[in-house]
Amino acid sequence: MRSTMFLLTMVLMAGVHATVESVETEEEVVVVMPIASGSVYELSVGEFDSFLQNATQPVIVEFYATGCPPCKEMAPTYRDAARDDTSVTFAAIDVRNGSASNLMKRYGVGVTPTFVVFKRDNSVAGTIEGLQYPQEFRRQYKALLK
Repeated sequence: MRSTMFLLTMVLMAGVHATVESVETEEEVVVVMPIASGSVYELSVGEFDSFLQNATQPVIVEFYATGCPPCKEMAPTYRDAARDDTSVTFAAIDVRNGSASNLMKRYGVGVTPTFVVFKRDNSVAGTIEGLQYPQEFRRQYKALLK
C-alpha cells in the first residue's frame, strides 16, 4: 500500500490557521498529530476541560463570537501572538450559539472578545477584555503569567 507523509495547512472557521501532520493512503487521509507551534486551537465546549487538563504549558483561551467586529479586528493580533510565542498554547471557543454559556459564567466572561489566561496548573491568572493593540495584548498576558 502506498503512503506518503505531508504537511497539510487547514484554514478553519474564523480564519484561524492550524497545521497538521497527515498520512495519506489509497483509502483515506488519517490525521496523525497536530503541530502546536504557531496554531490557535479551535475548541468545542465538550473539549474545553480535557484540553486544559492535558496542556503542558500556560494556555490562553479566546472567547469570541463570529459576528463580533472587535473579535474580527483582534483575530490577527491573536494569531500573530500564537505564531510568535511558543511558550504559551493559544485556543479559541466560539460562544455565538449559546452552548458556551456555562463556561462563560465559570470564567466571568461577559463581553467578546475575552481572553482567559491559565497558568500551568490550570488556575486562572487573569483575563483580558476587548480589543487591544498588539503590544498591549502581549504585555498584559505576559504580566499575568509572571
